[in-house]
Amino acid sequence: MLLTVAPRKQAALPEANRRLSALVEQLRQQGFLTIRAQATLLGVPVGALRNYLTGFPLPGEVARDIEWVLDLSPGWLDDASEHSTEVTVLTERDLLTDAAMHAHGDAGSENVATC
Repeated sequence: MLLTVAPRKQAALPEANRRLSALVEQLRQQGFLTIRAQATLLGVPVGALRNYLTGFPLPGEVARDIEWVLDLSPGWLDDASEHSTEVTVLTERDLLTDAAMHAHGDAGSENVATC
């Protein structure tokens, strides 16, 4: 059974929450079907991700962490004035490779396995 979160109407959500929702939808399309899988990849607790998707304010430090995990420029999630609103297409390989590198804490190492 897939757990889905019903966010407030997209227009009512703050910019950061709308962008996070778009990223989560992209993850879903790439096979990260559960909120648990999405939260694990993004590095946030399941309950927190659920809250952010329903409109709870996304703290700047959490946004920076998510941007770092997904290799997005700092401020991409919550600073609409300087960044495109278009979601960068990430492949499942990119996401898994980045997640593996960050999990090992050695993003520059040649010893990090890629998927």
